Amino acid sequence: MLQRIRQLTGKHGYVLYAPRDPRKTLSDGTFKKLLTKTGFGEHNHHGFRTTFSSNMNEMGWNRSWIEKQLAHETGDGVRASYNKAEYMPDRVEMMHAYGKWLSELEGE
Repeated sequence: MLQRIRQLTGKHGYVLYAPRDPRKTLSDGTFKKLLTKTGFGEHNHHGFRTTFSSNMNEMGWNRSWIEKQLAHETGDGVRASYNKAEYMPDRVEMMHAYGKWLSELEGE
């Protein structure tokens, strides 16, 4: 899916980047507008991050992978800010499992 999205987003580092500056992510206001328009106006995007973290921890996934996926950086701030690929193969596996789990929930 990300490879198909890459065809739309080009070489930019973010999947959802700011239209005026692809080096930045979308603003909180943009996400709030999207949630409101799609019927989730009572939520905020951090709630989805909380849900992801809770579900993956309950499923027994490695906490370090989860925190890295959520870009929660600890320790050496300089090292952490440049090491975006840490645990990447494991995080890819985890995200595939999360997507499969969500798809299964959707089918219920």
